[in-house]
Amino acid sequence: MSISKSGSSMAVTKHVVPLSRVSEVRLYPHLTVVFCDMKAHGEKRGKIVVAIDIGSTKTSAAFSIVLPDGTEFLRHILRFPGADPGRKDSDELPAVAARSERGWEFGDFAKASADGVLFTDIKLSITRQLPAAVKKLQASFDEVYLRWGVSEDTTDLIKELFRFILKSVERRVLEDPECREALGSRPFEEVTKESRVTCPVAHSESLRLTLVDAARKAGFALVDITTEPSAAGTYVVCSGKIPENDANLVVVDCGGLTCVRRQHSPPPKQPGPIFLISPPLF
Repeated sequence: MSISKSGSSMAVTKHVVPLSRVSEVRLYPHLTVVFCDMKAHGEKRGKIVVAIDIGSTKTSAAFSIVLPDGTEFLRHILRFPGADPGRKDSDELPAVAARSERGWEFGDFAKASADGVLFTDIKLSITRQLPAAVKKLQASFDEVYLRWGVSEDTTDLIKELFRFILKSVERRVLEDPECREALGSRPFEEVTKESRVTCPVAHSESLRLTLVDAARKAGFALVDITTEPSAAGTYVVCSGKIPENDANLVVVDCGGLTCVRRQHSPPPKQPGPIFLISPPLF
């Protein structure tokens, strides 16, 4: 409970406070004042950081709950629901989308869409690695406009994909008591969401801006774009899976056959510079 006083008037605001945070209670004739440890309470009001990898055939995502002091409290590989009620959730989302009059659907739901316009080869299209895929993507947007008079573009598609991922995160958070506790039992829409999105080494500034714009419109407060090999190299270094002494780490990205080299120093391990040692081969 917080109290503000102005002249002879007093405004009282009520908040739900966990009993573990209550430090003192004072009783007055017409008022009960509860004092709580707001610093301790604040430490549990974490944020959600979602890592997203958009692949050519599958999209994967994971999320962590990070406390204000930078401590990673929980980490989960995101699982996506299947269109078939009897099918188990999967940690891979098929890289297929469908746009119908009702809106966007992704993964198995897109494949099962009976009246939607299908979008395939999405990554090849947005990265412009294959001219035929780019034309195919634009043809699908044109078909959507002809059918329902809806004018959309690549940013809209990626934005809705990110929203779908956030919905999956929300479902997972609501099912997990530990997640809810770490977030201070706040409504999901009030929790700060940040994203870490990977992109190919051979990307344009236009693609980077598209990903950032789509993520912000989807509801992410902060967007960090990194190349796929760099993300893999950073994970290996920070996870402590390489020797304690100085070493060279070579990451081979079999998607675009890109190699990068990352140096690291003795503990505390800090990633060193990254060097591109092989251009993408398509």
